[in-house]
Amino acid sequence: MQKIFMDNTTPGAIGTANESGWMTSIEYLKFMLHFIKHANASKNSPTLLLLDNHVSHLSVEAIDLAIAHGITIVSFPPHCSHRMQPLDVSVFGPFKAMFHNQCQA
Repeated sequence: MQKIFMDNTTPGAIGTANESGWMTSIEYLKFMLHFIKHANASKNSPTLLLLDNHVSHLSVEAIDLAIAHGITIVSFPPHCSHRMQPLDVSVFGPFKAMFHNQCQA
């Protein structure tokens, strides 16, 4: 992880990296702590967290942490997040395609 990667980001944003380049349960735990802090997640303010079915999200430590802070985790089944994430399908996908076409033009 290089400091320059976080230059000019939103205040409070975090970033992490590892040798493999893939999310691991260690990074996921860091992001879970960040999420809890900024979502003000607590038993008194239950929070729903929607995730893809990546193996890093199966961290027992992170799941226990989520439960302790009133976070309910719903994981999409494998290979269907493109169908179950409506913003990706109806907004971001078409925007990305249009942006790509404009850049090519």
